[in-house]
Amino acid sequence: MDKHEISPPIDNMEVDKLSTFWNEIFGIDLIPDLPKDVFLGSENAYNTIKVFYYSEENSIISTCATVTSNNINILGGLAEVATHKRFRGNGFAKDLCDKALDKFFTNKGQALFLGTSNPIAEKLYIKLGWQKIHNSNVLVNINSNIPYKEFSINYFKDEYIISIDEANPSARIPIIPLTIYPHRSELLDSNINIYSTKYHNQSSCMGLYNKFNILKKEHNGSWFVAKTKSGKIVGISTSKLIDYKTYNIDGFAHPNFNKNIDLLINKSIKWCINQGAEKITAQSNINDFIKQSIFEKLNFRKDPNIKKNNKIYYLYK
Repeated sequence: MDKHEISPPIDNMEVDKLSTFWNEIFGIDLIPDLPKDVFLGSENAYNTIKVFYYSEENSIISTCATVTSNNINILGGLAEVATHKRFRGNGFAKDLCDKALDKFFTNKGQALFLGTSNPIAEKLYIKLGWQKIHNSNVLVNINSNIPYKEFSINYFKDEYIISIDEANPSARIPIIPLTIYPHRSELLDSNINIYSTKYHNQSSCMGLYNKFNILKKEHNGSWFVAKTKSGKIVGISTSKLIDYKTYNIDGFAHPNFNKNIDLLINKSIKWCINQGAEKITAQSNINDFIKQSIFEKLNFRKDPNIKKNNKIYYLYK
């Protein structure tokens, strides 16, 4: 039995072996949270990735991986936790996760996130010191052992926005605390149908980045992030092509930074205009007065021609 720790760029043949193993465990139809190119080194400028695994006779039998943003190394994500069915019950995954967690904390990490929809796995993680985050499939391990709610309060306080930029892979981990926060607005983003954990369960963790980035890959859209000096992401705005030269925009921010959300969403509006947009739309729930005031401040007017699904629809100017 051999134990390994490797980081990208990983040899192509080794990545193929890992991908084959994960396909066998998770299913070939499941879109991976971490695409193959990440392990080949495509995100090395943005993130630090470590893969931990056991092998026997050159066959992989158990794995896990961590991702840490190079911009803010206090946050990390745990992914690809898997063990071949013939070797389950021997503590291989626990040993690898313990090793990954220890490495993360040794490198000044403070909060490591993971997502699971498996209730048995969830119980095991909680038994090992992970905290379940309310109304989500997300768990977190905090080095100071404080409740996550307290960590979140401290994380978002005493900060200010210094930049609003088009998103890149450095956002993969820092969007997690923002997205799982229990925002007062129920519908956070209509372009990807993501909701506040105050009202709905959030099933994604390490897959959140892919949910946003699909706007670039498949919908001729884009997304922007508002960042603080320390690299924390405190707001997101999105744009999506929904018809010929017609874009829908949306966005949300942590309540400590709502005063800047108009600047953030305006970035997406300007992006749409630069793409040649002839029509820009937005929408809010009928009782979401926060979003309504934001859109009206940005010169959107209510579209009287569309009334459905308890939503208000807007047209830009």
